[in-house]
Amino acid sequence: MFREIQPTEPARNEKAVEIIREGKTDSYRFLSESGESAPIEGAKPVLDKLPFFIQDEIAKSLETGILVTGAALSAGEQVILFPGQWSIGRSRLLPFLISQKWRFLTDLCAYKDEDTTEWHYLKLPPAIDSEYLHQVTSLLGRRVESCLRGQRLHRLILEPALLNDTAVAPALMVYPDFHTGAGLTLDPLSTEQAVEELTKCLSRPTEGFHDQAGTIAQQMPAIKLTFGSTSQFKELGCALSYIVNDHYSESELSALLTAFQPRSVYQVPQSEAEHTTSDPAQVPEATPLGAKKVLTIGMATYDDYDGVYFTVQAIRMYHPEITNKTEILVIDNQPDGPAARELKNLDKIVANYRYFPFGSRNSTAVRDLVFRQANADFVLCLDSHVMLMPGTLQRLIDYFEANPDCNDLLQGPMVAENLNSLHTHFEPVWTKGMYGFWGNDERAEAPDGPPFEIPMQGLGLFACRKDAWVGFNPRFRGFGGEEGYLHEKFRQRGGRALCLPFLRWLHRFARPGGVPYPINWHDRMFNYMVGIRELGLDPNPMREHFREHLGEDSSSEILKVIDQEIHSPFYYFDAIYCLSRGLKNSSWRKMVRRFQAMGIAASVRHFRMFACEGNAHLRTAMSHRAILQEAMQQGLENVLIFADDALFLNETMERLSQSINELKQREWNLFFLGGQPRNTPSPSAVGCSYLSKPTELGSIHSVAYSKRAFEKIASDLPDSQEAMTTWLSRQQGYENYLMKIDGKFIATPSVTTTALLLDHEDERYRSRFTLGEKIN
Repeated sequence: MFREIQPTEPARNEKAVEIIREGKTDSYRFLSESGESAPIEGAKPVLDKLPFFIQDEIAKSLETGILVTGAALSAGEQVILFPGQWSIGRSRLLPFLISQKWRFLTDLCAYKDEDTTEWHYLKLPPAIDSEYLHQVTSLLGRRVESCLRGQRLHRLILEPALLNDTAVAPALMVYPDFHTGAGLTLDPLSTEQAVEELTKCLSRPTEGFHDQAGTIAQQMPAIKLTFGSTSQFKELGCALSYIVNDHYSESELSALLTAFQPRSVYQVPQSEAEHTTSDPAQVPEATPLGAKKVLTIGMATYDDYDGVYFTVQAIRMYHPEITNKTEILVIDNQPDGPAARELKNLDKIVANYRYFPFGSRNSTAVRDLVFRQANADFVLCLDSHVMLMPGTLQRLIDYFEANPDCNDLLQGPMVAENLNSLHTHFEPVWTKGMYGFWGNDERAEAPDGPPFEIPMQGLGLFACRKDAWVGFNPRFRGFGGEEGYLHEKFRQRGGRALCLPFLRWLHRFARPGGVPYPINWHDRMFNYMVGIRELGLDPNPMREHFREHLGEDSSSEILKVIDQEIHSPFYYFDAIYCLSRGLKNSSWRKMVRRFQAMGIAASVRHFRMFACEGNAHLRTAMSHRAILQEAMQQGLENVLIFADDALFLNETMERLSQSINELKQREWNLFFLGGQPRNTPSPSAVGCSYLSKPTELGSIHSVAYSKRAFEKIASDLPDSQEAMTTWLSRQQGYENYLMKIDGKFIATPSVTTTALLLDHEDERYRSRFTLGEKIN
């Protein structure tokens, strides 16, 4: 590669490209055996135009094989091809990946030999966006120089030793597409789409090029990568590495990208509260309960109106015989989102349709509400983008009526998108970051065949008797990790996991607009660990798999955080809420720091307080009542509620563990983590060293309620602000009402307080409520 442009005399060396300077002028030409270029004014434009002249010369000499215009990088042992002419998207993506130590192969073209599997990459320097110039040049040190190309782009000049030959075939094709303001999405291309796009990128197509392009497209997957900012690239390198290293088929890649949003493989979600409770003023009302039906067909959805619409209408069109026997229940997990109003409006046009908003947490486990809210003895849960073969719903009703005491989990074969092959179950094997992969049992080929037991199956469709429902663990969060969990839980309760050959369903995997909710490895691995712990299974196979899949460093960091959370005293509570006026409120941001210091930020649910200006007692009572109602809807055993002014003792984790260990041995209704003034005597609970019996409360900034207390308190407290104001006046405040309830305990010593109570705390601890605080 040349260092600078020098005047030369014309030469006629075969297969050489000469740079000709016209005397002492600043005009240059390229000269080759096939001809010469038009004059080029200035030395710098020569650097820009030379690669394309060379590419054209190579293309002219080809008789077989194909030359693909584009760039290529290698990630480990695999090569990724970026077909197409230079674009803003490619010029921003490639420099970032190079700065992350991906190996540069070409920024111009790649040649595929027709007679072998070898690929060759034209060794010319890459164009680097100015934003990454410093990162790349500092990484490569003295082996690189740069020349300006345009206003933002530099072309790196690399020493030949840095550009090693490679004959490795690409494992993935990526088409970057930049649009200002767009979100980051990865969308799989079908084989037909990949052939069409690849054909556009061929330089001087040779005979049979279309067949060769088809062969290439069948041998490697292709994806379209859309982005709106380089800041979205943070974890993209990891994602692409997973795809090329695990050799996904077209259908597997489609499923993977459907369930993928690039995010750090080791990043702990800052808080469950990123999914705050919805603003009540923006949330449609739930549809009133109708007459009880034989079967509830339910689905949980997050911003997927199209999926819900076509699933619901397909049920009406292709299963009219079951309309009067069933209700359709839709759990809206984004009830203040853009789809909410139209999802609600379906109850005006669809018979027996019921809308139920639930936004306090976003998770695949929200499907638990389908069973708890069902108004039927039997329940079928679907993804909000599943369609069923005609006749299957009536046959399912017939099966339930013939087996009214069934305690089994019922599923059926998933029909592949080609409508020919079936996937009857998951094989219970760890692979590609999941537990299970699709399998097919020949016993399902005949729809009239008898039910048979399966180890597990994807949860796009599953059914059971309502009273036999075993429930998701309420600690599950985010998306993923429930594979195999329900099946084993049913078995441990005496049931079976059955495949009903007639119960055939089709699942939409592709999401061209992107998945609207975050998915990350931490949530998935956390859910696996929670399920394994609940079921008493061995966690080591899961740990070993993720060490292999994510690498020792990333997996160890995630598992360390998960282990700390699972062994935290706060893990005792089924759900943790924090009341706040909003995510942007300074008090809430301080609470997040405190939760992070205790390792529980990912589990805390933000709850938007009721707007009762000037009346803190009313605001607290209304908010607590609403949370307790949610707890009952979810079937929780207990719930912990914080106010956003709570301060935590430095030794909270140790002290609270001692109190929780004693609390577990007792029947309790209320448990306060703090709030009793020091000057008010608090007798120790019988047989306890770390629990006392509270006699007065200065604040209810941190209180846990047991299931036994839910129903009493929720029924005692009025549901309107006007009635609640009158009720609080009669009770002389919510704190005074709680003091009348039996079975209440308080942690000793208190592990929480507030700024207003701090002067009333025990002098031994008063200066130590600084956990998670900024120290100036």
